[in-house]
Amino acid sequence: MRTWKKNKVKGSLEKKLNINFGGGKELNGWFYYKKQKILRVTIPKGRDELKIGTQNSIRNKLRLSSNDFDDLINCPLRLEDYINILKEKRLIVQ
Repeated sequence: MRTWKKNKVKGSLEKKLNINFGGGKELNGWFYYKKQKILRVTIPKGRDELKIGTQNSIRNKLRLSSNDFDDLINCPLRLEDYINILKEKRLIVQ
């Protein structure tokens, strides 16, 4: 698993998962599906690289494997794929 810069992770989550982050000491955002809050993710402010523990925490909150998280940031994983992952884990019920 590689380490990512904070602004790269934030930008990918905003662009791909439509998460809007609010201000404060840390950046907090919610992932919504059909107007329902599904999960919350927190990213520290700044541009430097995420620490491995912080990155793992973000990945765990998103309910992604290491490979899926890398794919989300690198671009192969799309919103539809992410929704399917959450449905498989029964976090989204149809």
